[in-house]
Amino acid sequence: MDTLQPFEGAARAVEASIATVEDWDAPGLGEWSVAELVAHLIRAADRITHYLAQPVDGEVPVCDRVEYFRFDHRAAATGVADRSRADATRIGTAALARTFTAAWTATTAALRTEPADRIVPTFMGPMTLEEYSATRVLELVVHGLDLCRALDVPERTDPTALAMTERILRSLLDGDMPGGLTGTAFVMAATGRDPHPDPRLPVLS
Repeated sequence: MDTLQPFEGAARAVEASIATVEDWDAPGLGEWSVAELVAHLIRAADRITHYLAQPVDGEVPVCDRVEYFRFDHRAAATGVADRSRADATRIGTAALARTFTAAWTATTAALRTEPADRIVPTFMGPMTLEEYSATRVLELVVHGLDLCRALDVPERTDPTALAMTERILRSLLDGDMPGGLTGTAFVMAATGRDPHPDPRLPVLS
């Protein structure tokens, strides 16, 4: 499965950043605190095992790792923000770090044993496990970079996870990448974190 190494690498990078948190109430991302941002990262890490335990309504994939992000996720932003706040409160700051570790290690164990073409239910409908897990790599990379910024620590990224994230974001562009924009700079511009003059950006926000 082409997502195993990127997922594990992205999760380890996030885990290293979480280990440096001193103030869970500090600003995280937008209206989120650091604790709420980490709660959102936990959800990114545990959705695969969650969906593997759910029944699937349909056996034909409705989208791949790129089409998944063509949906306007801003429409669900309020619900996502509220859920992250509730999750942070439910888990508690004392348990956020170990909950993230438990989530990603359980997911990597599943990715090692489950077939790549297994169909799982998702927010968008049935997807193959391999395609859905690629979307979790992107979430871990992007929000992992958000966490680094919130903590004012150097960027932590896994090269295989960053490359997979770049490929997904490039596929969402209409045409070639903006000249000279690569790596985390491209990721942050493509997801609306940093401004860029190219009118096609951001492709996600």
